[in-house]
Amino acid sequence: MIKRLLFTSVAIIMYCGQLTAHNYAILISAGISTTDYILGNSEHWNDLYLIYEYLLLDEHFDSSKVYVFYGDGYDYNSSNPRYRKERHNWGQITDYDNKFSTLNNIIPSLDNIVTDKDNILFYWVVGHGVMENSNVDCYKAILSNSSNSAQYVCKTQLVSLINSITHYNRRKIIWMTCYSGAMGSGYINPLNNRTTLIASSAFYEESHSYVFDQTNNNYYHSDFNYALFSLSTGKLPNGTTCIYNQYYNSGAALEDSLLSVNELYSGIDTFVCSVPYNNQQHPCLFDSGKISDRIYLGENKEIKNVAIGNNKSYWLDRLELSNVTLGTGTDITIDTDIQTVIKKNTIVPKGSTLSIE
Repeated sequence: MIKRLLFTSVAIIMYCGQLTAHNYAILISAGISTTDYILGNSEHWNDLYLIYEYLLLDEHFDSSKVYVFYGDGYDYNSSNPRYRKERHNWGQITDYDNKFSTLNNIIPSLDNIVTDKDNILFYWVVGHGVMENSNVDCYKAILSNSSNSAQYVCKTQLVSLINSITHYNRRKIIWMTCYSGAMGSGYINPLNNRTTLIASSAFYEESHSYVFDQTNNNYYHSDFNYALFSLSTGKLPNGTTCIYNQYYNSGAALEDSLLSVNELYSGIDTFVCSVPYNNQQHPCLFDSGKISDRIYLGENKEIKNVAIGNNKSYWLDRLELSNVTLGTGTDITIDTDIQTVIKKNTIVPKGSTLSIE
């Protein structure tokens, strides 16, 4: 049922859908950090920590529903205070080691936990990938930790891991290795209207790392994860403001102050091309279901204190509007699975529509 709501001044309306849904995340760091301030090493912990922090603090994931695979199953004791769990008074972050046998045991078991109402983020946070004979089917990801030699996990095994969780409402997949675009070549099943994938580079490109504060020599990250964190939170890892508007061709993309998966991908692509590896790494978006312009990594969003002059469509768990003004002739569609809350001063002029599905 679609409700078309026209407001001229003040309204408080709540639309409720299903009662409960959970957001699950699987975070995999495919290597292990043994020292700080070394490219190709420090990122295995730094990137994992950064993304974990982003999910908990900015996207409000429940830590009990974030499954972390890293190294030998123990947190890295970084000497850099930026990447220490004590920063947030956290206990152990890592749940499991990153051996393939562990991944292959734990991840399929989540199919008994995740339901059709839940959303899942599968994030291969950082690692190395190899490509043989420029054949996307010959892509392999490398798993390494201190207790075993490197394991080469082939694409069919990786896809099988992802597809082993068959129940979900919306599924987001993010993949950070060299040649990661190979993961989007038609094997993740189903690439339907509920799944979207961002790869850190095309199948023929490497993915790069960089020291983002060369003066103080502090912030070692993959370009991709540094960009994702900075654009999503509006701040760089050192705490300074990320002026993310400069990474978008049109201000209209950000007029609602939210980043859809498609907008996030677009910004990351511009960001990583602005560092010294420009034109050598181009993130890729795979989305045959055409949902990336409507969904977000987090499922609980607010739109407030903005004017929206372009047509927008939102599809997520919960959305709250406050002090929002629509331009004349603007059509906004909100499809929420749990709740839409429309608060004070949400203004829809004559000729515009606000549709809640």
